[in-house]
Amino acid sequence: VDLYELDIFFSENCSNDLIADMEVAVRGCLGSIFESTSGFGKQLFIETNGMVEKIKHIFLAAGMRFITTFSELGFSIGTPVPNFKATSGLQLLPFRDFSYQQSNELFQRSSINSLDCPEGLKFRNVTKVFDSLFFHPLLDANGSLVAMVDGIMAGFVMVVKHQDQAEIAYIGVAEECRSRGVGSALIGEALVILARDKVKNLTVIVDEGNFPALNLYLRFGMKLRKNRILFLTEG
Repeated sequence: VDLYELDIFFSENCSNDLIADMEVAVRGCLGSIFESTSGFGKQLFIETNGMVEKIKHIFLAAGMRFITTFSELGFSIGTPVPNFKATSGLQLLPFRDFSYQQSNELFQRSSINSLDCPEGLKFRNVTKVFDSLFFHPLLDANGSLVAMVDGIMAGFVMVVKHQDQAEIAYIGVAEECRSRGVGSALIGEALVILARDKVKNLTVIVDEGNFPALNLYLRFGMKLRKNRILFLTEG
């Protein structure tokens, strides 16, 4: 483990009279967490609302860096999806057919000039980020795919699944293969497989600044559920 992930929710209905007490409680909570996880990075997700906007200075004061805002989108499997023009020479294969080294090299290529939380990658070892995906205990062997274009690994999607719920943990396309329909092909095929496997709902979290990916998900009919802000600290 090189990083702890924390998810925090604050009720927007909290009275303004309680903000001072809230700040004291949050500072105490952060202090305890930082002490018990000393030496490890912390990744903090907070669902945004009016209350969070009033107290987010606490996290900055604690030494955490604001990284970005994420949009969480949802999709009901079985909803009709648009047809996209097929990419010439495209072939979709199971992720499990490729070795760790092959997949890691593709991940490295897909992270070049990526709009998927670029600031966050500055604070983490890219290989460790990939390891957390590759060795994820809930990685779905059926829904995770690699796209080949003219015999070259061009992109991949990694899906995690638990019972009838799934999430796109990562989708990446090598820089030289972008804007060629690779991402839409990966998502479209993953949705077909998940429907076949009786999955009901799909979730994806995307950097708010990653407009190409966000627009792609919206074109598939995914709906915005909520926004979350991300803070990071190195240790």
